[in-house]
Amino acid sequence: MSFATESQRKIIREIVRQSRNPVKSRVVPPAVITKFIAKIQRMGDDVKRILEEEAAEKEIAKLENRYFENSALNRFNKRRVKKISHCLFRNSFNIICKLSLVLFCHKFLVLYLEELLRAL
Repeated sequence: MSFATESQRKIIREIVRQSRNPVKSRVVPPAVITKFIAKIQRMGDDVKRILEEEAAEKEIAKLENRYFENSALNRFNKRRVKKISHCLFRNSFNIICKLSLVLFCHKFLVLYLEELLRAL
């Protein structure tokens, strides 16, 4: 369905010639047009209010999505940090155990060497 005015008549004729199926033409009386123009103008404030509400709802939805994306990312990062800190703790514990063993061996070796020197 298309609406065309007198200035677009040439285009409509070209469309009718090139169409494969028959095109039906209807003329809308000016009284009907003015009636609907008045009706649309009366609804103008309501339409504007509805469009503003839709824009506000869209903005709210965008903010909610951003919040949920950030909270999901935060949950992921918290799990990741927890896992990394656990790995660091485990690795540092292993390093401390190895250092303790090295220090113990070093101390034992120093004591052993001191006894050997006394014996000489």
